[in-house]
Amino acid sequence: MKKTNLFKLLMAMAVVLTLGVFASCGDDDPDPTPTPPAKATSCTLYYVEAFSNVDFNYVDMKRAFYADGDAETYTSITRDGCSGLEGLSSEVKTIIQTAINTDKPQIANDCSINVIPVTVNIFPKVFNVKYQFSVKSGYVPETKQNFGIYTGYLAVTNTGAFTTMKGSSKYAQGIQVGKEANYLTMIAPTCSNTITVKKDNGAITVEN
Repeated sequence: MKKTNLFKLLMAMAVVLTLGVFASCGDDDPDPTPTPPAKATSCTLYYVEAFSNVDFNYVDMKRAFYADGDAETYTSITRDGCSGLEGLSSEVKTIIQTAINTDKPQIANDCSINVIPVTVNIFPKVFNVKYQFSVKSGYVPETKQNFGIYTGYLAVTNTGAFTTMKGSSKYAQGIQVGKEANYLTMIAPTCSNTITVKKDNGAITVEN
């Protein structure tokens, strides 16, 4: 092959390669559009209860936890029946334990914790919680005794977002056991609460 033809061939190949490089560079987006954050489509609601272990000695407790439209069914609450924090993620455990330590320090070191997890994928979703209390038969106290439980809730979305843990010991303000003529009287034998899980534009909130 003549040198002239070889030179022309090499030049043509160089032009092709150059065009390919420019085409590749033209495909690069110098300012890519950021991926929008994923929107939550479901969540796990954790309903939390904490009971002073002493209270199991003299109070029988029952609870009904049910969604709107479901049957109102009561189950007995016992110390052995409390779930504790087993099976929960370390993040959820920490949030719950910190909330109890902060909101109800007087029972934090000697309490039984029960957690009811519920998957929610239909919004809004309303849950009802009702309690019944009665003094154990034959129990006679030496002094007046107060009785109360701690409840709280938080939710974790399918995207890994956490709602704020909200707790309350308000039941302790309305439930009291007192000594009268050698027997106990339950001044407030029932209490109830309603929890609503909402979703707005991919953000999940929990209210009561």
